[in-house]
Amino acid sequence: SKRIYGAPRMDALKRAGELLLVGFDGVSPAEESVAQVLRWVALRRIGGVLLYGRNVVSPAQLRELTSALHSADPTGRLLVAVDQEGGKVQRLCAAKGFSDFPSAREVAERCNPDQAHALYLEMAEALAGARINLNLGPVADLDAEN
Repeated sequence: SKRIYGAPRMDALKRAGELLLVGFDGVSPAEESVAQVLRWVALRRIGGVLLYGRNVVSPAQLRELTSALHSADPTGRLLVAVDQEGGKVQRLCAAKGFSDFPSAREVAERCNPDQAHALYLEMAEALAGARINLNLGPVADLDAEN
C-alpha cells in the first residue's frame, strides 16, 4: 500500500471506529455506561453517538451530557446525532423541556415555505443549543397515498 506523507497514521481499529455511530444507556457522565462511551470517544474507538429518548431528561442535563462527549473528543470531529423529525418522532420534546414540532405532513399542509423554513430553523437552533450536530430526520418524505 502507498504511504501518504503528512497524513496522521491510524491503526485499523481507529479507522474502523470512526465509522461507528453508537447508542448507549445513561444520562450523566457520572454513570459507568456513559463513562465507557467517553473513554471510547477519547480513544477514537467510535466516530459518534446516537442519542435516544432514554438519554434525554432536560435541556440542562442534555447539554451537560453532550458537552462531556465533545470534551472527550481529541479531534473535535465527534458526531452527536439524534432523530428529531417532529410529530411522533422527536427525542427532544415538550415533556422534557423542549419545544414540540409538528410532523412533516402537518408542516406541508399548514405552512408556506417561509413558515416551514422558520420552523425548521427553530428546530436546528434547539439542536445546536444542545450541542447536537447531526439530525437523522428525513430530508424528503413522500406521501405515497396521494
